[in-house]
Amino acid sequence: MMRSTIRDKGKKLAVGALVLLFWIGIWQVIAWRVGSQVMVPAPADAIRTLAQAAAAISFWKSIAVTLLRIVGGVAAACVCGILLAALTYHFNWLSTLLSPFLVMVKSVPVASFIILLLIWLSTNLLPGVVVFIMVLPLIWSNVKKGLEQTDRELLEMAGVFHLSFLTKVKRIYIPSVIPYFTAGLTTAIGFGWKAGVTAEVLCTPKFSIGVQLYNAKVYLDTPSLFAWTMVVIIMSLVLEQLLVRLIRKGIARYQKHADSM
Repeated sequence: MMRSTIRDKGKKLAVGALVLLFWIGIWQVIAWRVGSQVMVPAPADAIRTLAQAAAAISFWKSIAVTLLRIVGGVAAACVCGILLAALTYHFNWLSTLLSPFLVMVKSVPVASFIILLLIWLSTNLLPGVVVFIMVLPLIWSNVKKGLEQTDRELLEMAGVFHLSFLTKVKRIYIPSVIPYFTAGLTTAIGFGWKAGVTAEVLCTPKFSIGVQLYNAKVYLDTPSLFAWTMVVIIMSLVLEQLLVRLIRKGIARYQKHADSM
């Protein structure tokens, strides 16, 4: 069993490495065909620029500040999204009242929110608020769907045995919601990174990935533009995998604790 698991992981890593090499090869061919570093830098140039930037303290500070804003926005959206999902699940009138907000957030471009919020908020607060607004509907709708998919027979059985509300939440609602919440969170992380970095590009707060992308565009430093784009992709993937693993561990511990009760 152990060998089979190791073998499967090895295969996945090998396939992932081959896919990555394939797309780097495509990138290299395009760079050769274009023949201009300003238009499309070669992969080696972008990686070299990334390595040089990583030697500076400002590089890591920009990543840390952006990461803090995005994680803060996603975390706040998770808390508020779960609360809103619970309220709109129990009160249909509230769901009807707040549904226009969901439609608005899903249909209005991110740039419109950013430009509007620039009137009211400081450049340091704005990216986190934009992430919160963009991620909230994802968490809200997913958790609400998980609540709506709760097994009715289990709820009826809980009523027959006069189980407390807290017991129903622990034993019935949470297991039903967890898969939907996990799916919503993994989607929200990638969406949050795009929304947060876009907000930073437009409002240019000091020490941020967005302002580094903006400066690279202004000075036509395309290798830096590609290098910082790589940082965004890597950070998004790492954060997504880290949170998914933490959630899985949390679920395992919760189930173990629930079974022992």
